[in-house]
Amino acid sequence: MTQIAEVCCLAGRTQEGLNALVGGRGLSAAGRTAVASGRRHSQPALTPESCFQQALDLARAQQAKRLELLAAVSLARLWRSRNQRQDDHDLLASVYEWFLEGLNTMDLQAAAALLAW
Repeated sequence: MTQIAEVCCLAGRTQEGLNALVGGRGLSAAGRTAVASGRRHSQPALTPESCFQQALDLARAQQAKRLELLAAVSLARLWRSRNQRQDDHDLLASVYEWFLEGLNTMDLQAAAALLAW
């Protein structure tokens, strides 16, 4: 799905690219698509933060905890790059604490590393 999104982005069809990501569960990649599209096309309403937030909201609505984690990690990394450290920690901690098993998976290890940093 991310390849479809990238092709749509390059063709200037950003919304189609985001739809492909959301439909294909590539939610955390939506922000990267927005970043890339922002470099090529001027679309001020579409920001990486809004894409990650939309992905987070959608994952929560679907009760898809793994996808919620992926979106939260992406949003936390973005906020961290902006020195919004408390925001990123609070968001990530609230999602991470839900998981009781699989703590050795790459997704949860990435979240744990962000929380520890």
